[in-house]
Amino acid sequence: MLINISNHPSSQWPLEQLQAARDNYEVVVDIPFPQINPTSTSEQIDSLVEEYRDRIVNQKTKPIALVQGESIFTYRLICELKKCGIVCIAARSSRRVVESLDENKNPKRESIYIFEGFLEY
Repeated sequence: MLINISNHPSSQWPLEQLQAARDNYEVVVDIPFPQINPTSTSEQIDSLVEEYRDRIVNQKTKPIALVQGESIFTYRLICELKKCGIVCIAARSSRRVVESLDENKNPKRESIYIFEGFLEY
């Protein structure tokens, strides 16, 4: 089981990423990444980390956790999960930038991310 803790629900992943997740981990479960207020205290972030750690650790099947998002929460959650024996991974991608003009002839820049695989933290 792969638990996806990110701002990118698996229903919106590219087909290649979803297929790789299913091939390697069978089931993908989404847990939305929390909204982290930039003024949050260390204690508030730690409280969220404990809540998420407990949700993940208490799964019936020992999961793999894909954790990507706000860096302080992500780092602390990964540290806690690893202490509990949970493998944590990230999705890797390459970025292709496409530059064009919009309908008003203003420059427009779009980034296209291409899934390149999963890698353990």
